[in-house]
Amino acid sequence: METTGPRSISGGTLLWLALAVGVLVWSVSSRFSPGSASPAVLLLLLAAAALELTSARLPGAGFAGAGFAACLGAADLAGAGWGCAIAALGLGLRTLLRTRAGFGLGLAEAAADAAPSMLGLAAYGEVVGTGGVPAALGVTVLLLLPMRYLVPALAYRIPDEELRRRWERARVKVMPGFLATPFLGYLLAHGLRESAWNAMLWIPVIGAVQLAFLSLVVESDKSELELLKKQRDRNASELEKAEEALRGAREDLQKKHDEYLTLESLARRLRRSESFRETAELLVEIARDLVACDTVALFCPDKDGGLYPFAFRGHGCDRLQNARLLQLREPVVESVYRHGGAEEILEPLLGEERLLQDINSGMAVCLGPDGVVYAGRLTSAPLEPRERQWLLIAAGQAALALQAARRQEEKASALHEAEASRTELQEWSEGLLSLLDGTRSMVSSLERDRLLDQLEITMRTMVPHTSRVIAAVEDGALRVLRSRLEELPASPGPALGEVVGALLEGGRPLLFEDVTTSRFGPVFPDERSLLAVPIPSDTGPGGALLVSHRRPGSFRRLHQDLLVLLAFQAAVAFLNARLHSQTIEAYRKLQESESQLIQSSKLAAVGQLAAGVAHELNTPLASVLLAMDAASLAMAKNPERARQKLEQGSQEVLRAQGIVENLLYYSRDGRQGTRPTALKELIADTLELVGYQLTREGITIHLVDTETPRVTVNRNEIQQVIINLLLNARDALAEHPRDQRHVYLRTRRNGPSAELEVEDSGPGVPADIQGQVFDPFFTTKPVGRGTGLGLSISRQIATNHGGNLELRSPGPRGAKFLLKLPILEEEPVHAP
Repeated sequence: METTGPRSISGGTLLWLALAVGVLVWSVSSRFSPGSASPAVLLLLLAAAALELTSARLPGAGFAGAGFAACLGAADLAGAGWGCAIAALGLGLRTLLRTRAGFGLGLAEAAADAAPSMLGLAAYGEVVGTGGVPAALGVTVLLLLPMRYLVPALAYRIPDEELRRRWERARVKVMPGFLATPFLGYLLAHGLRESAWNAMLWIPVIGAVQLAFLSLVVESDKSELELLKKQRDRNASELEKAEEALRGAREDLQKKHDEYLTLESLARRLRRSESFRETAELLVEIARDLVACDTVALFCPDKDGGLYPFAFRGHGCDRLQNARLLQLREPVVESVYRHGGAEEILEPLLGEERLLQDINSGMAVCLGPDGVVYAGRLTSAPLEPRERQWLLIAAGQAALALQAARRQEEKASALHEAEASRTELQEWSEGLLSLLDGTRSMVSSLERDRLLDQLEITMRTMVPHTSRVIAAVEDGALRVLRSRLEELPASPGPALGEVVGALLEGGRPLLFEDVTTSRFGPVFPDERSLLAVPIPSDTGPGGALLVSHRRPGSFRRLHQDLLVLLAFQAAVAFLNARLHSQTIEAYRKLQESESQLIQSSKLAAVGQLAAGVAHELNTPLASVLLAMDAASLAMAKNPERARQKLEQGSQEVLRAQGIVENLLYYSRDGRQGTRPTALKELIADTLELVGYQLTREGITIHLVDTETPRVTVNRNEIQQVIINLLLNARDALAEHPRDQRHVYLRTRRNGPSAELEVEDSGPGVPADIQGQVFDPFFTTKPVGRGTGLGLSISRQIATNHGGNLELRSPGPRGAKFLLKLPILEEEPVHAP
């Protein structure tokens, strides 16, 4: 009998084996008494060994026998220790003598029987002394039932599903015998207590149980054998059917093999074709080889939706070739193409004239969207079945080949278009990069010559050409601004003028693949291709960009679009250059006007200073006159005194000369440049000019010089600012009492700025006009006493020096003006 089990000792086997050994050791150590043995116990020992050695082997793994009855009888007579020892001896002998599938399986079988037996014997020995025999038997049976079922299931591994089902069915059949062994053991022990002869009565019963185990297993094997026989009969019947199917399959396979060879040949021949046309011609050739026919034609759809012969061989080729001219169709072909599949012609077609009028039999097979293959005969004999089959096979393979060829051509066309698009995009990218670089350079070029140089460079890099011209209409005449042709005359030729005239009149670019064939004729010597684009202008006639090449057709739409973009950028650059030139000229005129205005303002101030300057000059001149008179009187009597008087007169003359020089310096044009100056010196020179006039008006000047910062300024212009501020303070104090007329001049350093503060004690500036005092021509003075330009010009002068002039109202009375100028970077010089 086949057995299958573990070839190595598993964890479950060791667990059950350890449990059995533990119970055995416990029983022997606590319930074993060698002196309690009797001949009856030895008889039971022999019986247990015999029963284990003759137990029935279950299918797959395990045994079924009545050995537990002898062990329980020994446990009832001499204690659980003897029963466990006898069980261990019997199972050990069975393992040694009856194991055939390896030590691992034998050990698993011993553990699967030892664990339930040891636990049942130990439980019986514990309960029988306290609860009596019925309780002990009940506990043993209740313990054996799950243990006999679960332990083997966990100890054995039977991978074969059929064998495991047989094993499960055999276990179920022998389970009642297992549960009967405790009762047989008790009866055997009870008989041995009375007499040996009574025990002999139970030995046949135990033997019958042992035989019952054997018969149950054998019966199980017989039923399995019967099932196997039935299965064998069914398999034999199925085998016969399979042989018949195999013969039919062999025949089909032979047909398939023939078809495969044909398909392989077709595929090999079709693979050699590289285009749709070549594949179609090959299909017609193959169809003529496979089918005995007079005409073979491949009909393909055209753009108009009709079917026309694409490739053909045999009878009627003239009609097939002129099908479009004859405007004849083949009804069978159109029907197959509309409905798909195949259609056979079995008799001559009557009715309207057909394209293949002489064909009386044949077959048409649809090739999907690519058309219909048609094979026809002049006779009315139909195609043989094998011919029809070959034609269908050829049509199927050809349909795939045609689809592949069509897709290949479409793919090649798409790749070609993609490559062309990629090349065009690359040219666009390179052209736009050149345009971008050129635009940057042109935008940064505000001089016309540099702009034209950059325009030529951009044209050369953006559009390949052999000649170029940049022309413009100036003062009503066409002028060539730049040209690559050295031999081009100074006055453009008639063809160039006509092209530019037509270009400017139409406002659209002109592209000639060969300009020599146009109405203009050749524009440049030996030049064929011409591309001309207008340079737009909003102010009148603009200009033109022209490029040409010796080779005809050298320019494309791409070059035209790029040159148009360049022309627009050039127009913007020319406009910027013109506006820049106009701006520079306007700025120059503005500076001249501003200088004239400043000079006029100074001359106006000179007029206001005239009286004070006259008084300043009169004082030293009177001193000179007195000194000269005194010197003449003392010349004879006291020469030393005369010399002193003359020196005094000389000093007064120098003083008058200084006053005149200050007045002249202030009056002249102030565009002589800047130089380092101390604010204190500048204020002192200014007070020499206006000091007397202010003193005559009763104004007290307070000079507060906390720090003497140095600045780099135009002395003349800053002096004009100070005079304007002092004269404004004078006018503001005119209505005040003379003892309340004060002007404070404060100089100081504030971070990077030198500050001069001019404050008066006048009525101040009303809050509603403080934001207008620096506006040109704004004044609060009566008509005829002020121009309204003094403060505006003064702030402009301060701004030109990198500073500022501000009005700061100190309170309800008085006005304070703050002049800020960038300080000269040097250590400050403190006032002594």
